[in-house]
Amino acid sequence: MANYTDIQCNICKRSGGIGPGKLRKFSGPVVAIGYIFLIPSVLGMVLGAIMLFSVCSAASHMEHAEGATGVAGGIVVFFMVGSFVGGLLGWLLTMNRKVLLCGFCRGVHAEIA
Repeated sequence: MANYTDIQCNICKRSGGIGPGKLRKFSGPVVAIGYIFLIPSVLGMVLGAIMLFSVCSAASHMEHAEGATGVAGGIVVFFMVGSFVGGLLGWLLTMNRKVLLCGFCRGVHAEIA
């Protein structure tokens, strides 16, 4: 890891306080909306996997229900894809970014790749 202790802060003009840190990419309400998307979508993917397993096991016990189980499986897969997209949106809204922060004034100086 790089040594940032000799960099002077441009905001408070102190040396020795610059270090790596993490900040949210978006404001607090946007992050809350991201969690509102993220938590139900994870539960939806788990529930969809359970439903898909149930449909597949029920299809193996039925003799002449190929069409019905195909439709049910398609609906479950559509439900899982929708949950995945919602989870991806929620994850993007709750991401952090790595930055150089001043330990004294919490000023942001540069984004670390």
